[in-house]
Amino acid sequence: MEEKWFELYRELDRFYAHRTEIVDGICRELGLSEDFFDLILEESDSSFILRLHAILESYLSLILSESCFRLIGPSEKGKIIELCGNMNFDGRVSKISLIRIFNILPASELINYCLSLNKLRNIYSHRIEKINSTIAEITSEDANLRSRLVLEGTPDAAVSRRNIDAHSVLQSFLLLMEFLHKYRVRNSIL
Repeated sequence: MEEKWFELYRELDRFYAHRTEIVDGICRELGLSEDFFDLILEESDSSFILRLHAILESYLSLILSESCFRLIGPSEKGKIIELCGNMNFDGRVSKISLIRIFNILPASELINYCLSLNKLRNIYSHRIEKINSTIAEITSEDANLRSRLVLEGTPDAAVSRRNIDAHSVLQSFLLLMEFLHKYRVRNSIL
């Protein structure tokens, strides 16, 4: 039994190691402090979600800006960065709509994760009575939200669909950020 647990921990360590390096690099590129991501799990669930969302939204703005540079050219770089940075996250004219147009996240599961993270962020940001609630408490009220916050391919995917926590959301976030990073590398945006 002890060997089974040891193997499970080794598998989790392998899952986190490379992906946290990617996110640390992204945080540095976005101008965040060295410990911004390292301290993320030491805070309340609301702070955790707000930080994840901030990283995701800033990185999506960067990718969208770079995608526009390829189409329009760098002459309007400042205007494009400002436009992408000021867009709403979701809606008819938004970062998510451009992500769909550019086919940056082709899998609907990844788009649904982004939208669910955004919904959770909005709950924490706009419903003061929820600020001290855990992710598990909030998602227990919304099965659709709960199921979309855990991506296939994460260690917790098989067990987390009923009761998720910050670790489950973080695993999916790391998978998403790895995908976005690979998109930038593949499209020579870096």
